[in-house]
Amino acid sequence: MKQKWEYCTMVATHTIENRQLMVSILKSEGGPEGRLLGTTQLGPAIALLGTEGWEMCGFYTVPLSDGLGQQFYFKRPVIQVSS
Repeated sequence: MKQKWEYCTMVATHTIENRQLMVSILKSEGGPEGRLLGTTQLGPAIALLGTEGWEMCGFYTVPLSDGLGQQFYFKRPVIQVSS
C-alpha cells in the first residue's frame, strides 16, 4: 500500500504588536483545524511538533506591514488501519 501523508502549517508572526505561533492541520475534507501553541519561541514549537510525529518539509518568510512572518510546512505519515 502506498504511503499517505497529512500536512500542517505553522505560521510565526514577528510583528511589533503581536507574536504568536499558530498551527493549522490541513484536512482533505472541510476546513483546516487550527490551534495556538503554548509558546512564542520557534525552537520549542518545532520540537513539540516533532514529538507529535511532524517532520518539517519547508518554510518561507513573508513581509508584513509591521515586521516579518514565517510559514513552516510539516508532514507526517497517516497511520493505515487494517480491516
